[in-house]
This record gives sequence, C-alpha cells and structure tokens, in this order.
Amino acid sequence: MNEGTDLIPVRHLSLDLDEPITGWESALLERGVEIVDDDLGRPCVRREALGDLLREERERLARIAAESAARAAAAGPPVPAGIPAIENGGSALESLMANDPGYRTPQAEFGRPAPRFLDELLEEGQRHQAGVQAEAESKKAAGTR
Repeated sequence: MNEGTDLIPVRHLSLDLDEPITGWESALLERGVEIVDDDLGRPCVRREALGDLLREERERLARIAAESAARAAAAGPPVPAGIPAIENGGSALESLMANDPGYRTPQAEFGRPAPRFLDELLEEGQRHQAGVQAEAESKKAAGTR
C-alpha cells in the first residue's frame, strides 16, 4: 500500500470521533500511538490506529447501550407523573381527593381550624358591595322623582 494513503491527518480524526479534552496529539501519545508527519508536514496516524480507535468507540457505545437497557429493565415500568385527571375537568385537589379514598384535608389531619381570613374578607366585600348598590339605587330613585 502507498505510504501516503496509509496516513490519516490527526485533524481528520474529529470527523469520526469526539476529540479528547486534552487534544488528539496528547491523547494519542498517552496511548502509545505513533504520530508521524505526512509528505505535507501534517501530523498523522496510521490507518490501523484509526481503526483501533473506531473499534473501541463502537465497543464503548455498545457497552453504554447495554448498561442503559439493563438499568431500564431493572427499573420496571415508569411511574406516572402528576395527578390523574378526573372527568368533567375538576381541579387538581378534587382529582386528588377523588382518587384517594383515605384523603383528609390538612386541617382535619393536623387538627387545625380552617383559615377564616379569606371568608371574612369575602363577607366584608359583599357587605360593601351591597352598601354601594343600595346607595346607587337610592340616588337613582331620588333622581327619578
């Protein structure tokens, strides 16, 4: 085989493989792969070295896929996320209460009274609105006389 076609430029390795963090040249030297210059002066590796790298990458990816499949099989079926929906478009709380017969409100569970401040504010707003409406009706009745 021709010596020139037997060499692969180091820069071309990134076309098929992810470049190591330390860079190709230092990673290849750590592995004991000989780096030679081609006829243009570019750093290159022999085709066999690239073949070894590609084979190792395929084996690594196959091992990762097998480990992932084994973990997925060991984990069992996925756990559904969220609160199951109820018919007629109820709220999440209604869905939670409907699907759990032993559901108890936090007030019942912890013995706390239900907060009243919102009810009190609502009642105050209703009284105020009734007063405003009564005043508007009395002005309207006085204006039509």
